[in-house]
Amino acid sequence: LHGEENAEYIDKLRENCDCEIWKAVRVKYADDIAKADALPVHKLLIDSFSAGSYGGTGKCVDLDIFSQVNISKPFFLAGGLNEDNICYAMEKVQPYGVDFSSSVETDGFKDENKIKRIVETIRNNTERRI
Repeated sequence: LHGEENAEYIDKLRENCDCEIWKAVRVKYADDIAKADALPVHKLLIDSFSAGSYGGTGKCVDLDIFSQVNISKPFFLAGGLNEDNICYAMEKVQPYGVDFSSSVETDGFKDENKIKRIVETIRNNTERRI
């Protein structure tokens, strides 16, 4: 879900859909994350807030707000993640997964070389920590 769906809507959806439900949320403050965590969904995608867009802005989430909230659900981190900052972000907030979609595009299309570089960056950083 990638809009303004509330708990009532999600409950109705759960009644009629035998599937895992993920909710993308745009956050400015820790309270935004806490409210999203209370929704009856299976996983969250936490993205940066932009008044005019639901993602793909390249704007980074304020990682410091994660220390102000406990998240009970698995979550994916999105928002301005790229080859230069993704490992730092992963280390700082320990997400279930990451979404780096728009940062691996060239002229609006996925760029195979950018994808390979960011995956390699993540793998190299992960191997050093093991």
